[in-house]
Amino acid sequence: MQTADRFDVIVGKRRIPVATWGQEAPTVLLVHSWGGRGTQMGRLTAALVAAGYRAVSFDLPAHGEAGQGQTDIVECAAAIAAVAGKVGPTHGVLAYSFGVMATLLAARDHGMAIPRLVSIGAFEHCRWFMDAAREHLNLSEDVAQRICDRFEARHGYRATWNQLSVVELLRAARCSTLVIHDRFDREVPYSHSHALCTVGRHIEASPTVGLGHRRTLSDAGVIAASVAYFKRA
Repeated sequence: MQTADRFDVIVGKRRIPVATWGQEAPTVLLVHSWGGRGTQMGRLTAALVAAGYRAVSFDLPAHGEAGQGQTDIVECAAAIAAVAGKVGPTHGVLAYSFGVMATLLAARDHGMAIPRLVSIGAFEHCRWFMDAAREHLNLSEDVAQRICDRFEARHGYRATWNQLSVVELLRAARCSTLVIHDRFDREVPYSHSHALCTVGRHIEASPTVGLGHRRTLSDAGVIAASVAYFKRA
């Protein structure tokens, strides 16, 4: 981070800290996961800069240095679109897990262009995301439903839980996509990648074995495949 050019993007009442490396080069936006922060994409960032790209990472609302409090998928999507608008045209986006969903929602709701996408460990629908949270936090069905209801009401029912399908958002985005997912991912089952790959022939699968959900971001093979995919554009 000490070598980055840093600035803030203001989105509503949020301050989104942005870091960039490699000026005057094609821009790749890196989007972290729920509960993560921009620095978790560090090895991918370094590899992209070494390959001749301008890498841009940032912290989503209520993550990392972007403040505390509550956030949701709609606010995160707005932040992604705002950062993309600030840094100029993007050559591509590399997104991880929840970040894939938020990126595709930014494309649908804010018109953000995604020329190429590298998706790592994505789930197929936000319904699954809520089911996983419910199990992890031991929530009752009633509490989980109230969370969904409050989310929809907060956004004036412009975004409903059933509409938050990563598969359908990917279909609508029409972007060439590399789907990276580990066959032994215990957090987001590998079967989710099959659903994404049904979207069309412009979606490619690049499965890994034995990395689980989190080690994919630092794996040399995943990093090389990601950089090579952007180089093909």
